[in-house]
Amino acid sequence: AMDGFLPQLHAAKGEGSGEDVCQADMQKHCAKARSQLHCLGQHAGDVSEKCRKEIDQSVPFLCSDAIDHFCDVLQMGILPCLDSHVKDLGGQCKDAVLATKEVLKKVNDKGHKKDKKKDKKKD
Repeated sequence: AMDGFLPQLHAAKGEGSGEDVCQADMQKHCAKARSQLHCLGQHAGDVSEKCRKEIDQSVPFLCSDAIDHFCDVLQMGILPCLDSHVKDLGGQCKDAVLATKEVLKKVNDKGHKKDKKKDKKKD
């Protein structure tokens, strides 16, 4: 089931098709926003259906209300902030945060293992 979150992670980073599908919505509502996905979440009712489907699983989109309530995005990242309030989050937002954390953990674990191998070769 985790595989379904990888495309959304790419979309969240601005890679892949998510950005193209949402380009018009981003320019219309969120051109100056620091986190465009968070901004689109605040404008969820105005976002085109294609765009909403593309970013529907992304944390900033699903959690825009929680982010506004709990997080100062200038002070700390969205994910660490939401993670520290995970018990207060609503269903979809909570699921997205936990799933994204799992994916990132796997990615980071792979990265660390590769780094260690590189270091040994240098010695």
